[in-house]
Amino acid sequence: KWNYISHTTETAQPPNPVKIITRPGNPGDYFDFRSDDTLYFVINGGEEKQDGYTLLNDTEIIFDGGTYTITELSESKFVMRHISQEGGRTYTMTITLNK
Repeated sequence: KWNYISHTTETAQPPNPVKIITRPGNPGDYFDFRSDDTLYFVINGGEEKQDGYTLLNDTEIIFDGGTYTITELSESKFVMRHISQEGGRTYTMTITLNK
């Protein structure tokens, strides 16, 4: 079970500067990846939700309709990133968890 620390969205639309928005988690927010391939999570103090997940390999995980690249994983920190493009914009979403 990982503590949900923050979700950062970077929006790039050249030639404009990159817009960065960080939304910190609330106390008690978490991600819990269970062995039955179900992710249980609470974000912003809301109700517990669940979603399936698939660990593709040591560096990629799929959940919430997207493929996330695991950029850092240790016993105390888990950082993953999803990049998408739409209408000339590039969105980079980074989720930071810790124990």
